[in-house]
Amino acid sequence: MDNQEIQLKTFGAEARGKINLGDFNLSAGVKHRSHPVYGINPFEENFDLSVDPWWSVAYDLGYTDEYWFFDGEGNGVDDLYDYYNWNWFTPEGVQIADTDEEFMRYHFGKAIDTYNRNELSLLGMQQEVSIVVGVNYYFYKDNFWVHGWGDVLPYHVGLSDFAYVDMNIPGKTNLDFNVGLITGAKITKKLGVFTEGRYQRYWDIKNYEIKMGINYSIF
Repeated sequence: MDNQEIQLKTFGAEARGKINLGDFNLSAGVKHRSHPVYGINPFEENFDLSVDPWWSVAYDLGYTDEYWFFDGEGNGVDDLYDYYNWNWFTPEGVQIADTDEEFMRYHFGKAIDTYNRNELSLLGMQQEVSIVVGVNYYFYKDNFWVHGWGDVLPYHVGLSDFAYVDMNIPGKTNLDFNVGLITGAKITKKLGVFTEGRYQRYWDIKNYEIKMGINYSIF
């Protein structure tokens, strides 16, 4: 899973045992998950805007500026009443702003985001193993079907230095879960429709998802 909109990324594998109870299946086992580092803000840890001026921080992030002024009288002199400001350039030397205000409004926040992403990527993917308990329900008729599921991950063991379970984060919860329901119906022999809803919380990141679609059987 790689959902950039909510910055949720994970992959792994799991092994479970299953008990069949008619339309219900109960399962339990272990689940391995990899994930980026969550719960750390490198910028806040390494910079303090209440102490360091924002332009000094921008310099530390690799940005540069260049003073300019508008010579209203055309005398070639930077008079006190002439308008002045700074051009801003990326670390690669590309000009992105003509004024301090433009740089702060449109680029400084992006510079902080880029810094955080780069610093966190250096820490690599983190590893956890969790207990997983689940229940599935499946009901099927010739023209209608329902599939519901719920997984709960109540206990985790961190396998790397920055695994989320080991992070000291105020308000952090270690109970992860994934629940969903999908229903479908046949309109004709080949044409059908379906609706799917899912709610997932992994590492305190909530993911809501609703899908609707059409199924068509070619053969």
